[in-house]
Amino acid sequence: MESKEEISYVSQQEAIEIDQMLMSPLGFTVDQLMELAGLSVASAIGELESLSVPFLPVEDLPVQLSSDFEIIVDAIFGFSFHGNLRPPFDSLIRRMVSIKTQQRTHEIAAVVISVDIPFGWHVEEGDICGEGIEPDMLFQKWLGDALEAGVKEPHYMVLSTAGKDAKPSSRMVSLEGVNKDGFVWHTNYRSQKAREISENPHASLLFYWGPIKCQVRVEGFVEQVSDEESEQSFSSLPRDIQIRPTVSKQSTLIHGREVLHQQYKEFEEKYHDRSSIPRPKHWGGYRLIPEFFEFWQGEESQVHLKYVQTHLSFIISSR
Repeated sequence: MESKEEISYVSQQEAIEIDQMLMSPLGFTVDQLMELAGLSVASAIGELESLSVPFLPVEDLPVQLSSDFEIIVDAIFGFSFHGNLRPPFDSLIRRMVSIKTQQRTHEIAAVVISVDIPFGWHVEEGDICGEGIEPDMLFQKWLGDALEAGVKEPHYMVLSTAGKDAKPSSRMVSLEGVNKDGFVWHTNYRSQKAREISENPHASLLFYWGPIKCQVRVEGFVEQVSDEESEQSFSSLPRDIQIRPTVSKQSTLIHGREVLHQQYKEFEEKYHDRSSIPRPKHWGGYRLIPEFFEFWQGEESQVHLKYVQTHLSFIISSR
């Protein structure tokens, strides 16, 4: 990928407007669009059959899915659905929803992976009714599990970049936010990582939460966030932390730690009677727009599970 413009993301409203454009000015009928959707499904089934993946009729599936399967992929497209479900989807959905109950009661339960938006979720706001499928392969869920388990500083991640010389470099940074747009962190725009991102806007993030034996690797395209976003984030920081970006000249040599302490003291005295400190122009945010996820789960048997998501494809393997 050479530029950000080669991949785009749409909101729910934009998706609705695209449907309206296809069926109104462009003249596509619902039947034609359904045929295209069916073709994509048929192509996916053809790929699975070529890999000798067996297909089971609904009536042959066990009542408790976890009793026979370790991994279940939710590819039932029907987000923001209203009304009563029709067979056979009603029974399948109830069985997948029941898996989260088994997990909460510490029973043996299958891992649920959702393709695109989990069934029953609102496109923008998630499972607002609390009745949808609860997949295991969502970053926010694993981050929440890490917080609940008391993992120290679970929001810290390894950021790896490479400049035009293709030599990789890595460092720990703090995740400031994550949503449907990507992963955000803030740093010095004059640092080594910033220079490498300007030369090669592709990077990877790595999260590792040892106590729960989970690791997530994310690859994607990096962009600077807007000045407005950086200003908002900077103004929310405690005063002592606001001073650090000004006195810290990342990726440069200094003549001892006392130099930083002296600069910090001078800056603190300069702004002691002011309610706010101006954001330095060299400090701001970056956002990694994910193109690839890898969810790794450790097992006592040393046969670890790895779930790889690239666009809408999943690969399940051992490590």
